[in-house]
This record gives sequence, structure tokens and C-alpha cells, in this order.
Amino acid sequence: GDYMYIVCYTIERENKNYPHEAQYYDNYSVHETLEEAQEEYNKLFHRKGLFSATICEPIESTEPHYIKEASA
Repeated sequence: GDYMYIVCYTIERENKNYPHEAQYYDNYSVHETLEEAQEEYNKLFHRKGLFSATICEPIESTEPHYIKEASA
């Protein structure tokens, strides 16, 4: 239950000040199970302006229990 998956995604939006240059907004959400992360990831494909999306796992952390090897 202490393990962590992170869904990172970038949304592309129109830049009102510079119409020929898009603006990009990075976002993330944290999930305790891969299934929850995959559910969030799949929902993102319905988001307007989705530029990229990735499911990530922690590599290093100040909270060792977030690392898969440590919690195994």
C-alpha cells in the first residue's frame, strides 16, 4: 500500500499573447497501485490538448518505502 506510481502529463494550450506559440502545462498525480495509475492515464486521452502522458516509478526518494526494491 505504500508504493507509489506517478502519472505525469503535459497539456498544450493556446497562448493568448503569442498566437503562434503554444503554452505547455506540466501536471502530475500520485497513485498507490498500478491499476489506479493506468486508470488515470487512460482518462487523459480524453483531455483536450493532451501533449504527452507517462506512468513513472520512483528511482530515489527521501521516503525509502516508495522504492520498489525497498518495499519488496
